Amino acid sequence: MPRLSPPPSTRKQEDVPHDKPVTIDVGEEREQPLETEKVETPQTTETPPPPIVEPEKPEDNEQLNALQLQLEALKKSEQVARTAVEEAQRRQQEAERIARQHEQDATRYRGDAEQSEYDAILNALSAVQAEAESAHRDYVAAVHAQEPEKQGEAQRRIARAEARLERLEDGRAVLDRQREQRSKVEKVEPQQVQQDPFEVALGNLPDTAKTWLRSHRDYMTDTRKNAKIQALHWDVLDEGHSAFGQQYFNSLEEKLGLREAKIEPEPEPQRSSVVVSAPPSRTSVSMASGKPTGTRITLSTEQREAARISGISDADYARQVLRLQQEKSNGRYSDRG
Repeated sequence: MPRLSPPPSTRKQEDVPHDKPVTIDVGEEREQPLETEKVETPQTTETPPPPIVEPEKPEDNEQLNALQLQLEALKKSEQVARTAVEEAQRRQQEAERIARQHEQDATRYRGDAEQSEYDAILNALSAVQAEAESAHRDYVAAVHAQEPEKQGEAQRRIARAEARLERLEDGRAVLDRQREQRSKVEKVEPQQVQQDPFEVALGNLPDTAKTWLRSHRDYMTDTRKNAKIQALHWDVLDEGHSAFGQQYFNSLEEKLGLREAKIEPEPEPQRSSVVVSAPPSRTSVSMASGKPTGTRITLSTEQREAARISGISDADYARQVLRLQQEKSNGRYSDRG
C-alpha cells in the first residue's frame, strides 16, 4: 500500500453519523508509487536431485484385480443366462413339437375309430335293408299263395328290420353331426394365432414385471441385456426398494440409462455481508488525463462501513480510494489482477 501523508483534522467527518455519506477533502498530494516487497532469489549451483519414482501402490493392483474379477463374474453370469435362455427355448420348442404330435396322433386315432364305426353302421344298414326287402318279397309271395302263417312271419321280419333301420339311421345322424362339427373346428384352428413364446417365457412373474418387460422386450429376448437386468436386480434391492415396485423400476431405468437421474441442486454459496473492496466513488475524473480533477471525495455508507471494519478513519480510507484511482489512471493497476 502506498505511503500516505498525515491526515488532516477529521473532527468534522467524525461528527457525521456512520449510516450517512460524508464528503472529505484529502488535499493535494504527490503521486507516489506503490511499494512492493522484493524477494531475493538465492543463487545456488547445486545439482537438482533426480526425480523420485514412486512404486506402484498395492491398492492400485487390488482395485485392478477386483475389476477383473467383476468382469469375469459378469461374463460368467452372461454365459449362464444365455445358456439358460437357450435351454428354455429348446425345451419349449420340444414341448410344443410333442404336443402337436400327440394332438395329430389323437386326431388320427379318433378319426380312424369314428370312420370304422361309421363304416360299420353303413354295412349294418345295407344288411338290414336287404333283410327288409327279402321279408317284403316273402310277404308278397305268401299273400299270393294264401298262406297266412308265412304272411305273419314275413310281417314280423319286416317290423324287426324297420326298427333296426331306425336305430342305425339315428346312429349315422349322430356321427354325421360330430364329423361336421370337427370339420368346422379343424378349419378354424389353423387360422388361430399360436401362443407367443415371449409370453410363455414370462412365466409366473408379477403383473408389474410383465408389463415392464412387454414395454422393453429386448431386455427379455437379448441375452446380454437380460443378464444385465438380472445383475442390476440385486443392486436395486440393496438400495432398499421393494421388488418390482414403481421405485424399483425407476431406479432400474436410471441405471440402464432409460431415465435421467435426479440431480439434487447444489446449495448456493453464502454471500459475505462484509465489503472487501471499495465501491466506485463519486470523484470527478478528467476526460483527457483520466485523473481526478479535485481533492474532494464523497464516501458512501458502504465505504464508511468498510473503513470502520478495517480500523481506519474516513479520511485515511478516502486517501486510499483516491490513490487507487490515480494508480488505475496511470496504468499501474488493473481490476483483472
